[in-house]
Amino acid sequence: MLCKHLSEVNLDVKVSDSEMVTACGFRSLVRYFLEVTNSETIWNLTLEDCTSMGQGYHGPADFSRCRNQVHK
Repeated sequence: MLCKHLSEVNLDVKVSDSEMVTACGFRSLVRYFLEVTNSETIWNLTLEDCTSMGQGYHGPADFSRCRNQVHK
């Protein structure tokens, strides 16, 4: 066992067409963190999608402003 539990998780992930990280791999990593955290754990997650099919990055404050816009 690596640890009993984590009090805080800070995770910044940037995916692109040339990276080895897959969606399945990212899910597996998050599932591992869920095993070593509890309801009091503080989560800080950032996922930046730079793939050719991705939508880029928008912070939480940008969601409502960008929700109905079409990005080219």
